[in-house]
Amino acid sequence: MKLVGRSRDSSHSNINKLPYIEGSIFKYSRREDVSALMKRETEILHTSDYIKWAFTPLTEIKGIGKVILDKLSKNRIEVIYDVLNVIPTKYDFYLHLTPIEQLDEGTHAVRGKVLVRENRRIYFFLKIDDGTGFLSCKWFNITPFLRKILYSIKVGDEAVVSGKVSHFGIFWEMHHPLIAKEFKKRIDITYPVIGGLESRRISKAIRDAFSEAPPFFDYLPYFIIRKRKFPFLSEMLRNIHLPKTPPEIGSYKKRLRYEELFLLNLAYQRMKQENKEKKAITININDKVLQILESKLPFKLTHAQQRSLKEIISDLKKDYPMMRLLQGDVGSGKTAVVAIAAVCAAKKGYQVSFMVPTEVLAAQHYEKLLPFFSSCNVNCEILVGSTPKRKREEISSLLSQGKINILIGTHTLFQEGISFKNMALTIIDEQHKFGVEQRNRLMKKGIAPHTLILSATPIPRTLCLAVYGDMDISIIDELPPGRKSVKSYMLTKKRRKEAYGFVLEEVKKGRQAYVVYPLISESENVPNVDAAEEMYKKLKETYFENIRLGLLHGDMNSDEKMKVSGLFRKGKIDVLISTTVIEVGVDVENATTIIVENAEKFGLAQLHQLRGRVRRSKHQSYSYFIPGDNASLLARRRISYLCSIDDGFKLAEIDFHLRGAGDILGVRQHGILNLVHTDLIRDSIILKQAKKDVEIMTKYNYPISEELMYILKKKWEKSLCYLSIG
Repeated sequence: MKLVGRSRDSSHSNINKLPYIEGSIFKYSRREDVSALMKRETEILHTSDYIKWAFTPLTEIKGIGKVILDKLSKNRIEVIYDVLNVIPTKYDFYLHLTPIEQLDEGTHAVRGKVLVRENRRIYFFLKIDDGTGFLSCKWFNITPFLRKILYSIKVGDEAVVSGKVSHFGIFWEMHHPLIAKEFKKRIDITYPVIGGLESRRISKAIRDAFSEAPPFFDYLPYFIIRKRKFPFLSEMLRNIHLPKTPPEIGSYKKRLRYEELFLLNLAYQRMKQENKEKKAITININDKVLQILESKLPFKLTHAQQRSLKEIISDLKKDYPMMRLLQGDVGSGKTAVVAIAAVCAAKKGYQVSFMVPTEVLAAQHYEKLLPFFSSCNVNCEILVGSTPKRKREEISSLLSQGKINILIGTHTLFQEGISFKNMALTIIDEQHKFGVEQRNRLMKKGIAPHTLILSATPIPRTLCLAVYGDMDISIIDELPPGRKSVKSYMLTKKRRKEAYGFVLEEVKKGRQAYVVYPLISESENVPNVDAAEEMYKKLKETYFENIRLGLLHGDMNSDEKMKVSGLFRKGKIDVLISTTVIEVGVDVENATTIIVENAEKFGLAQLHQLRGRVRRSKHQSYSYFIPGDNASLLARRRISYLCSIDDGFKLAEIDFHLRGAGDILGVRQHGILNLVHTDLIRDSIILKQAKKDVEIMTKYNYPISEELMYILKKKWEKSLCYLSIG
C-alpha cells in the first residue's frame, strides 16, 4: 500500500460524485478499475492542515499549562485530537422558558417573581411564582460569588432559574440552579472528570481548540463512511461539542470506536507489509528430515501438533521473517513443536534463542530438551541471571563463534555482551510476561530473525485479533493421548482439612502436591488472606509435619529458587508451598494434586494455569480451590465454572466476558492496547468490520493518503513501538 498525497482543494460537496462499496462490491455507473476509483476518491478528498493541527500539543491551547497537561497526560490526553475525542456525559438544553404548571422531571428554565427569600442555616431558599404554579429553589455550600448574586435578588424581583427539576411531595424543586435576572438561551455540556479536572475545564479547552481549528479533513476513506453510514468528521465533532440541538451521540460513539479499531488493524496491516519487505534467512527442511527428528521424540505428535509444526516449517522456508503465535492449552505439547523447529534451524547451521520468563522455567526446559537436542547432535546451553561470571563469559565467547546452536535463557539473552553469530530464529515463551522493548531488543540480536511466540494462556479470538493482529496464529487444540481431565473441587475454608487429608493419601502413594497462596507474607493492606511463608511454618508443625515440605516464592534469590525447584523435580520434596511463581511452565509429572488458597484473588485464566501444573502425566490429577470467607458471589461463580469446564479456551472466553481484556494477558501493564473508546467485549462486531474493511483496502491496493498515514503513526507509534508502521 503506497502513500498518496495530492494537493487539490476540495470540499464535501464533491462526495456525491464518488463511488461507494457495499460489502466488498463496488457500486458505480460505468465500468472502471476498482483501484482507479479508490485513487480518485483519495485525490478528491485530500485537503487541509487539519491533521497536523489535531496533533498539536495541548500546551498550544491558551490556559493549559504543565500542571493541567500532566493530569491529562496520565489519562492519555496529550494533543488536540485526544481532547476532541472526549465524549460528554450529559447535555442540558435551555432554549426556552417552561411554565411551572408544565414542568416534568428533567432540566428546565423558569422565570417568575420571588415570593420568599430566606438564608436558612443549612441552605439558601427562594420560592418563585410565575402565575401558573410555585417552584422551590435551594442552594447548599454557597460560594462567595454565588452569595453575591443571591443577595442581590430581593423579594418581588423577577428571576430566571435553570437546572434539574425534581418532584418533592406536591411541589417542584431545583437544587443548585443557575440564577440570573434575564433569560438567555444556552446549552450546558457536562464532560467526564479527567485527572481531577472538572467538566468546565475540559469544556473550555475544547472551545478554545475549536476557535483555532482549520477546515476539517475526514481521514476515514469515503467508501467506509458510506458503507458503515458514519457521520462526517466535521459534522460529528461540531455536533458533539458545539450542538444546536440534542446530538445523536450513539452514531458518533460508534464511529469513534470503529475509527480506533480501523487504525489498529491498518497499523497491523502496515506492519505485516513491512515485515514482508525484510529479508530473512530461508530455512528449508524436507519432510524426510522432519520424520527423522519426530522419531527421536519419546512420544508421537498429536494431529494438532503436526499441523502447527507444518505451519511453522512453511514460514521458515519463506524469505521474509516469520511472525507467528503458537497457542495451546496447558500440557498440549507446544515445547515439543518448537524444539523440532529449533533443531531444523540448527541443522542448517543457524542459531536459535529461546527466551522464557523465569530461571526455574529455563532450567526445566534445558533439562527436558537437552536429551533430544543431544540425540540430534545439536549443541544447547542455558544462560540466566544466576549463571556464574566465568561460565557466562565462556558461553558468550562460544555463542559469538557460532559454536552454540540453541541458547535457552531469561531476559539475560538480550543484555549487552551477548552476541549471536547468525541467529535465524527467536522463540519467546509467554511473551506478555516481558515488556515490548525487551522483545524488541532480543529480535535485534539477529538480522530479521524468524519469531515464534508461545502462549499457554488460551486467548479469546476477539482479543487475539486486537493484540496479535500482526501475527499468524497456530493453535494446538488437542491434548496428548492418555491425559485425563483434572478433577476439580471448590471447598470452604472449614473443609480445607479434607484437601490436606487427600494430599497425605497421595503422598503415601508416592505422588507430590502443590499448595498455592496469593501472598508471600501477611499484609495489613490485604486482611484475611493467607500467605505462603506463615502457612509453610504452620503446616510444617501441624498437618504436614511428617512429610517433606518445601517453600518457593518470588522474593527468594535465584540460587534458592533453583535449589527448591530442583529438589521438587527430583522428588525430594513431597509438598511445595508456593505463590504463583509456579504458574508458568513448571512441569513435574509426579505432582497430581494442587490446592489454591484464597482462590478468589486469582483470575479464571490464572487458576486454569495453576491447575495445569498437575496435568502433566497419565496419572489422575486433582485440584482444590478454597475461596476466602469474604469472597464475593461473582468470585465463587468463577470458581464454579472452573470446576465444571476443563477446556482452557472456553474458560478464556468466560474470563474475557467477566473481567475484560486487560486482565487476561496483562496487556494494560505492557501498553499493547491503547484503546480509549473501545471495549473489546462490547465492540467485537465492530472489530471484525474494521478488519474486513482493511482487508478490502489491501486487496484492491487502496492508496493511503499522507493524512491517514500521519494519524496512524501518531495514534499507534508508542503502543506498537516494537515494529515500525511508517
